[in-house]
Amino acid sequence: MRNGALLAFDEISRNGAYRFELEPVAADPAGDPARYSQFSAALLGEGIRHVVGCYTSSSRKDVIPLFEKYDTLLWYPSHYEGFESSTNVVYTGAAPNQHIIPLIEYLAGPSAYEQVYGLFPILKERAGQRAGTLSGGQQQQLAIGRIIVDFNRRTGITIVFVEQNLDMIRAIAQRCYVMDKGRIVAELKPHDLDDRDTIRKHLAV
Repeated sequence: MRNGALLAFDEISRNGAYRFELEPVAADPAGDPARYSQFSAALLGEGIRHVVGCYTSSSRKDVIPLFEKYDTLLWYPSHYEGFESSTNVVYTGAAPNQHIIPLIEYLAGPSAYEQVYGLFPILKERAGQRAGTLSGGQQQQLAIGRIIVDFNRRTGITIVFVEQNLDMIRAIAQRCYVMDKGRIVAELKPHDLDDRDTIRKHLAV
């Protein structure tokens, strides 16, 4: 990310179409969480208005108050999990289609589109939406979809999937276990979930 930002600075500065040059000021926190705030305060104190940086969510959250105080911009170049919005941060997290489409094409081919989108139709509807604006449940669907696609391409891998949605369980599970207070009390096949008496016995409240 650092090299990419420096390359962009150099290309802009060499472009004769612009009447200005960008002079980068680099600071390396070396993975020390405390240094992110320390370096941000120093850079902003020098009058720098734009900072491309922070890699982890915790480091981003730590420095946001500084950028809000100085009314400057943090360009956050890493993945973004959502549940946060600041007018002083440009979140560049990937949108769902940027995660799903390349992964599906690489791992399973075009036929897997319908499988994943069939299970999670809301992701197809919102494929162009920024990941940070998805609800928590939709982000979980995105993560599950990626696991399912990967599972279809690999053998010998067991995935433990905890879920209460019976339709989803029927669609993807090979074996089902019913747990009560942390203990397995029954082993079922997916088709057993079609039996009302079984459902009433194990899942009725």
